[in-house]
Amino acid sequence: MPRVDETRAELLAQLAEIQAKLEALGDLEPPECEQDPPRGNTDSAESYFIASRHWQHAGVHQGADWRRHADVALIEWDADIAIRRWTPQAEQIFGWKADEVLGKRWDEFPLVHEQDIALVQQVGRELLAGNVDFNSCFHRNYRKDGTVLNCEWFNAVRRDDEGRITAVISLPHDVTERVRVESHMLHIQNAMRMITVGTARSTGLAFFESLVRYISESLGFRYVFVARIDKDSPLRARTIAFWADGQLEDDFEFDLAGTPAANVVNHSMEFCAEHLQQRYPNDITLARFQAESYLGTPLVSSTGEVLGILAVLDDKPMEDRADIREMIALFGDRTAIEIERSIAEAAQHASRMRLRILTEQMPTVLWTTDLQLRFTHSTGAGLKSMNQKPNQVVGHTLFEYFQTDDESFGPIAIHFEALQGVSGSSEIEWSGRVFQVYVEPLRDPCGTIIGTIGLAQDISEIKRVERSLVQSEERFRRMIQHAPEAVVLLDTQTGRFVMVNQAAEKLYKYSAEQLLQMGPLDISPEIQPDGQPSADKSREVISRACAGETPIFEWTHRDAEGLEVPCEIRLLSLEENGRTIIRGSVTDVTDKKRAEESLKRLESDLAHVARVSTMGEMVGGLAHELNQPLYAIQNFGKACGNLLAAEGDVDRDRLHQWLDRITSTAQYAGEILLRLRRFVSREPIHKTTCDLDEIIKTALMLTKHDAQVAGIRVEYTPAPQLPAVKADSVQIQQILVNLVRNAIDAVLEQSHGDPMVRVSAESQADRVAVTVADNGPGLPDGIPFFEAFCSTKTNALGLGLAIGTTIAKAHGGILQAKNGPEHGAVFSFTLDTAEQQSE
Repeated sequence: MPRVDETRAELLAQLAEIQAKLEALGDLEPPECEQDPPRGNTDSAESYFIASRHWQHAGVHQGADWRRHADVALIEWDADIAIRRWTPQAEQIFGWKADEVLGKRWDEFPLVHEQDIALVQQVGRELLAGNVDFNSCFHRNYRKDGTVLNCEWFNAVRRDDEGRITAVISLPHDVTERVRVESHMLHIQNAMRMITVGTARSTGLAFFESLVRYISESLGFRYVFVARIDKDSPLRARTIAFWADGQLEDDFEFDLAGTPAANVVNHSMEFCAEHLQQRYPNDITLARFQAESYLGTPLVSSTGEVLGILAVLDDKPMEDRADIREMIALFGDRTAIEIERSIAEAAQHASRMRLRILTEQMPTVLWTTDLQLRFTHSTGAGLKSMNQKPNQVVGHTLFEYFQTDDESFGPIAIHFEALQGVSGSSEIEWSGRVFQVYVEPLRDPCGTIIGTIGLAQDISEIKRVERSLVQSEERFRRMIQHAPEAVVLLDTQTGRFVMVNQAAEKLYKYSAEQLLQMGPLDISPEIQPDGQPSADKSREVISRACAGETPIFEWTHRDAEGLEVPCEIRLLSLEENGRTIIRGSVTDVTDKKRAEESLKRLESDLAHVARVSTMGEMVGGLAHELNQPLYAIQNFGKACGNLLAAEGDVDRDRLHQWLDRITSTAQYAGEILLRLRRFVSREPIHKTTCDLDEIIKTALMLTKHDAQVAGIRVEYTPAPQLPAVKADSVQIQQILVNLVRNAIDAVLEQSHGDPMVRVSAESQADRVAVTVADNGPGLPDGIPFFEAFCSTKTNALGLGLAIGTTIAKAHGGILQAKNGPEHGAVFSFTLDTAEQQSE
């Protein structure tokens, strides 16, 4: 607090000067030695002031001419306390002329402030009682114009030769200005203490918020803010703490150009006492706050970089006070330290951004020293962790505190550097805790270094967390290194692997050193099995992972020997040191693919056997279905022969008509045989764009004879504008044939009304639903219909519904069954439309 110390020294010097003035009162020469005031002399009162031990003890300097100073006067009162001497200095101090007050008592004109009358009466009684020859008091007086003065009164009695009091001599000293200065100094001291204590326990955002609050409350400014300069946009700034009208307000951004802050960021303090908006008419922020005055200081880092601004604004004119400027500059330096500390900590812990450490929970210690590195002040919540109280170490040197004479000891060395004008920091362990220490030079208002100011932050918890994180990372790396599946870490910025485990080396048949020079595309074919370029698919899945998804997909890699390896990959996005890392877990699914192919072949064979079995069961009906067109061909052929053998002209039109019927009937029989051949074929699954209506009609043709023999009506009404589907038509026919034959068997057993089977198809958004419903007995409870070898029929294998379920899943749907709303059973499955499949 250099300004406060300077002001205190000035006041002490002023008091000494006032005391020196008293020595020359009257026309007397000062005595040459200390003695008791003489009695009986008419000027003994004046001599008393000169010779009194009280003034000698206060350091009175003799020889000054009191008449030259208007702030000290001499007033003489008679024994009745009426004025009989009123010096020109009294006229200057109080404003009354001598002829206006001579002969009057002090209570006969408004000389004494009404609230201090009792005090003056007490002082007068004390003197007139004769118990003391001298006393003093401090009270308020009025000038003639009504101005209130603060005065010190030094009073002494004058006695005659017999010791009777004949007069009272008073020396009033106008100390109004001194009181104002002392009050101002007290205000500054209280403000400094309030801000220091209010922010000592806080760091980070809490510190900034506390700082703007306590500056506003202690110094009476309406607005206070701390703003950071945008590193990416150096012509813009954003507040990080803003106090307005007694509370924290939302932060805001502003352009520096055309504002008073533009000069501040050029390393200079900016002050505008009034008419602020007229000087900066384009600053909309000033208009918003109705700002009239401004004081701002730059927040300068230890390297000289301007990090931001600490500024106060008010809606009234601002007094130009150097001490307030210096206080704002001092806390500007403290704020810059905190910002710089935050920046350094963020850089150090960027790889652990998920660990959120609230800086306001970190205890700090703030102290100052003199040029001999002797503590002059210490405070802060961090003292508790060291079992210390504020200012407990004041008067001790750093050497005594740390119990060492080594000037190169880290915490002491940075204090010596600070005395040379260089800020510094050091990390130390003390009292079982770890502290980060920051020290800067402490300067007086003229810029002269008068000591050091330091801040220590307890980082014990941070260090503990760091050690824990290092151990955790080491465990994580060991887990990855020995994981059974291949694990790779990919840097999205470089497109290269930054870590691979042993399983990855084994899978790709490259060494770790080789893989760390590669990326996913270097060990992949250009085109993936699904026809998508590897580069396009890679960008897609990495983008999804960066967006927070966890994509799981199939991918084919190519190892060092050129062999393609089908894999299943799971991606996860991680953040490390400000960059995005993608973790890939890679599983070799070669054996799984082989098993799936084998299973598909078995399922295909089983489906083929089921279709052949179905044909075996339906052979009688199919023979009947073929006999009809063959019998028609035979009859039309005989008719044509008879027509040609008849005498007379041949009816050529009729002959052509019968021959056309023979041709069309033969084609119909051929289509029946073609459908039968396809139905019992062993061709692999091949999805094409199909007409669902045609698929349903073929299935109904294959079951037509069974329905006719049983006397069951099968209804199918084609849905209007039924979209094409993407499917294997033979397999869908197999599902339908099985469902229709099961429905026929059900209604043969029992039906509600005339036995009937209804087949329908309808569009549902981007899918088509196919339903087979009957009016039979419905589904019994507790039977797993869709499991293999499970059937309610006595002579059935129970494979139809199980195979149908497999086929439906292969087409992206599911085969479902339920009882109808009134009676019977309802079976349904869905198929993707051709448009959906193409997307």
